[in-house]
Amino acid sequence: MKTSPFISPKQLARRYGVSRITIWNWRKKGKLPKPLIETGRETFWLLVEIEEFDRRMKALVGDEWPPKGAYPK
Repeated sequence: MKTSPFISPKQLARRYGVSRITIWNWRKKGKLPKPLIETGRETFWLLVEIEEFDRRMKALVGDEWPPKGAYPK
């Protein structure tokens, strides 16, 4: 089975152990990379950009990333 190069807000919420509302809040506050696709009700990030973002965050905050609930301070 071929994996998609995109990740949805629902998948991102599952990845980080938070709700979709939290994903939207983080996005609005600039705590996530800008989505690649954002049209009306459709929003998607490139999976490789999220993976790179995760690597950078892990280097900055260590074991606090991924957040699993609360965004690290």
